[in-house]
Amino acid sequence: MYTKSMRTPLIALVCCLFIGCGDDGASGSGNAGSGPVGGAGGAGGSEPASLLDARYCEVLLGSISGATIEIDVYNTIGLNDCPQADWEALDADAIKSEFMVDAAILNGPRYWTITRFAVGVLQSEEVVSFGGLDMRIGGRISLPISVVTQGNSPYEVRTIQRESIVLFAAGQRVYELVDDTERVFIMQSYSTQYEPQTLASLETLGERLSLPQGWSYRTRVLSEDLQVEAVDNMATVLQDDFTNTYQLTALSP
Repeated sequence: MYTKSMRTPLIALVCCLFIGCGDDGASGSGNAGSGPVGGAGGAGGSEPASLLDARYCEVLLGSISGATIEIDVYNTIGLNDCPQADWEALDADAIKSEFMVDAAILNGPRYWTITRFAVGVLQSEEVVSFGGLDMRIGGRISLPISVVTQGNSPYEVRTIQRESIVLFAAGQRVYELVDDTERVFIMQSYSTQYEPQTLASLETLGERLSLPQGWSYRTRVLSEDLQVEAVDNMATVLQDDFTNTYQLTALSP
């Protein structure tokens, strides 16, 4: 089982860069590829009407080339909901050996806090089995090893290349961070890797966060649809103490 102390620089950084998947890589250093849009539905890849609280998991495979690490991110989106028994049976070392890579990282389970992607979820049609758990590649990035070893800390803001547009529907509850300059970051997915969490528990998440001075956490129900998109294909993102992921919006408090 994961503990908070096991949060490696690689998984923390890549989780931040691949918030919700569908990204095009790290700022100045990455590229994501793959095929058509996929959803988080059942087997066969059909997308449900809402992704809200849909569960998924990821396997990250990293190969070092000189001063760079190439990372393929595989996920269960559109194939299954990452059954717990199957997930717990995965062995990162065995996966590393089987796929002959330099690093294999297990990332999950995670759950969406969005309604759906309006644009930009990248998925491949090819299914790959990790210990019997089916996944597809959701993106690829290339990072300097120096960046990976440096990692990222909670509430550290990063800018990434992204073309996705995320939709939050009217009537949906959303979860937001407001920083000390009144910028608003909206949660796109939450993690159960380091603390048991549910949509209900997110309503009091602020009580458990170690927020920077001048920051606040809030939750509210939307009165109208909200779309969050990158500006000039660049998104500003961060994670909190529990690797829940957020993106900067154009909202004001």
